[in-house]
Amino acid sequence: MAGILIPAVLLAGPGWICSTAWGKRVLVSGVILLIAPGVCQITARSHELLRVKTLAVGDGRDRFLAFPPELNSVGELVRLTTSALQLHPEDRTVIVIPEGIMINYLARRPSPAAPFVFYAHVTAGEREAELVRLLEQNPPSCVVPISRDLREYGIERYDEKYGSGRAILEWLIRDYETVASVGGGPLDNSQVGAALLRPKASQPGP
Repeated sequence: MAGILIPAVLLAGPGWICSTAWGKRVLVSGVILLIAPGVCQITARSHELLRVKTLAVGDGRDRFLAFPPELNSVGELVRLTTSALQLHPEDRTVIVIPEGIMINYLARRPSPAAPFVFYAHVTAGEREAELVRLLEQNPPSCVVPISRDLREYGIERYDEKYGSGRAILEWLIRDYETVASVGGGPLDNSQVGAALLRPKASQPGP
């Protein structure tokens, strides 16, 4: 709060100081001296973070740099999953749970469902059951569970209860099977991983 309040007071300035050109210069100089160290620290930190981003994800104009797996494995999971989807043109539609619209974009695979996320307000109350009914009517060619820490939303594990992924997981277990995976359990906050699920042979294709 002090970091916000002090510059505000200085910029507003007491009337008797701001009434002269000299006073205004003193106030402006004081504000600059106050915030300059913080700006320099943030800039240095930003450059350091950018420097360690060396993992290329996507191709051409979609290409961006992410943290290498030894620092943060999310970029590598997105890269591997996107590459796997691009090798299978039969995967015409994809949903990523609990979240991952970037994979849809990079793989150029649309989602058959409107939500971009599959937790929080989207699945609260009876909404999850309704979402499952919609997915049953228009099932995706492929489902990608991928790690996403949801503890900030009060979810310790994605399928811990109805309204937090359990109905979606029950639908997946019934109608889909895992055909590829990398890392640990993607829906467990204590692990990091991703998987590709396709409809079981007994299920009609989308």
